[in-house]
Amino acid sequence: MKVLLLLADALRADHLGCYGYRYATSPTIDGLSARGCRFADFFAPSIPTQPAHTSIFSGTPSVTNRVVAHKAGNPELPSGLPWLPQLLRHGGVTTAAVDTLADQGPWFARGWTDYRNPRAPGQLIDVRTVNAAFFNWLDSQEADDWFCFVHYWDPHSPYLPPAPYDTAYDTDRPADCPGRELWEAQPAYPFAERWQVNAYGGFRDLEAVRARYDGEIAYLDHGIGELLDQLANRGLADDILVLVTADHGEVMYDHPGFFDHAGLYDDTVHVPLLAAGPGVRAGSVVTGMHQHVDLAPTVLELFGVPAPAGLAGRSLIPALAGEPLPSETELILTEATWEVKWGIRTDEWKLIKVIDPGVHGASDDELFHLPSDPGERVNLIRERPDVADHLELRLRRWWDNGLAGAPDPLRQQARVGVPAAGWVREAVAASGLAQSEWQSRRYRPSGVTPPPTAIAP
Repeated sequence: MKVLLLLADALRADHLGCYGYRYATSPTIDGLSARGCRFADFFAPSIPTQPAHTSIFSGTPSVTNRVVAHKAGNPELPSGLPWLPQLLRHGGVTTAAVDTLADQGPWFARGWTDYRNPRAPGQLIDVRTVNAAFFNWLDSQEADDWFCFVHYWDPHSPYLPPAPYDTAYDTDRPADCPGRELWEAQPAYPFAERWQVNAYGGFRDLEAVRARYDGEIAYLDHGIGELLDQLANRGLADDILVLVTADHGEVMYDHPGFFDHAGLYDDTVHVPLLAAGPGVRAGSVVTGMHQHVDLAPTVLELFGVPAPAGLAGRSLIPALAGEPLPSETELILTEATWEVKWGIRTDEWKLIKVIDPGVHGASDDELFHLPSDPGERVNLIRERPDVADHLELRLRRWWDNGLAGAPDPLRQQARVGVPAAGWVREAVAASGLAQSEWQSRRYRPSGVTPPPTAIAP
C-alpha cells in the first residue's frame, strides 16, 4: 500500500470547481473527484495551521492535544498523545514528509522515517519546489509500503501566482465591489499591509485580491497535475491512493479577518477532501459531516495498523468504497490565534461563542441557520435564544468531558493574549507609525516595498 496525502495550506472548498465554484480554478483536482471520491462536507474544527495539522496527525481534537493557536509557543504535545507517523513506523510502514512545520513546532518532525524541509531560510516556496523535493525522496524509495505527506503552501498568502495565473480570474466585478478602504478599516490591516498589500504593487479593489487567490489555486492545481503526470510516467498512478485536503480555508472579504484565516465561519472551517486510487469508488460523493480527526484512523486502517484507543476520529474507508457512512451530528470548533472563540456546528445550526474578541474586536456571540443562510450573514442569537441555549449546553458538556479536569487551553490562551495581536503590533512598529496613528486615520504607504522574504505567520 502506498498513500500520498497532499495538503494545500489555506485552500477553501468552495473555490474549487468540484465544490461548485463559478470559475475553472481546479481541473486537475476536479478530475481526481470524478475518478475518485469527494467528501461534500469535510471540516477543519481547529484552525489555523498548527492546530489543524496537530489534529490531523494526532487524531485528537484541540481539547485533548491542547494546541489551540498558531505560533503560541507550545513546547511539545501532551505525553502519550498518539501520532500518526509514529504509529505507522512502528507498524513497519515507511513514512516521509515534505513539509516545513518542524521549523515552528518540534512535534511535527516526530515519527518520520524521512523528513524533508524544502525551504531554505527566507525563501517563499511554491508547488514546483515542493514537487521536486517529493520526487527526490521518491527516487530513493524502494519500500513496498509507504505513507508520504506533502505540504503545499499555495494558495497561502501572500497571493503571488506567476503569469498567467496572476490575472486569469480578475473578471466579473460586481457593480458595488468594495475598494481598498474597506480593508484598511480592518483592525488587522497593518499586518495585512506588511505581508500582503505591499507585495501586490497596487490593485483596483478587493475583487482583484480575490482573483489573486483564485490564481494561486489554479497554479497549485497545475502543479498537482504535473505531479500526477510524473507518477503516471513512472507507472505508479494505479498503485498510489491519493488524498487531497487542506488545513483550513480562507476569509475573502465577507467576514472579519480579510484575506486571512480567522474566525469559525465556513469560509475557514469547510475544507476539501478527495480520494482517488486503489479501492476508491469512482465518481462517489460522501454526504454528511466529517472532520480532520478522521484522517489518522483512515490511514492506519489502510495499512492494517491498529488504531490506539486515544483516537477521536473514525475511519472513512467504508465511504471510499462507496458504502454508507454515518454523519457526525455535531462538530466542536475552536480558534485562538486572532481571537479566542469556540463553537458548535450541526447540519442546521452553528453557534459561535466569544471568549476573547482578540484583534478583530468582534465581541457578539453568533447563531446562524445554515440551510437558509449558508453565507452566515444573519445573526439570530437574539431571535432564537432557545436554540442558542440548547447548543451552548451541548458545547460546554462536550468540552468539559474532553478536558477531564485539565486546565482549559482556550482560556489559558485568552489570559496571555492571542498571538496575532503581537504580529499586528510588530507590523505597526515596522511602519514607523505609532499605534494611535493607525487608529486615528487610514494610512497609505508612500511607496511600495519589496515582497516579504518569508511566509507570513
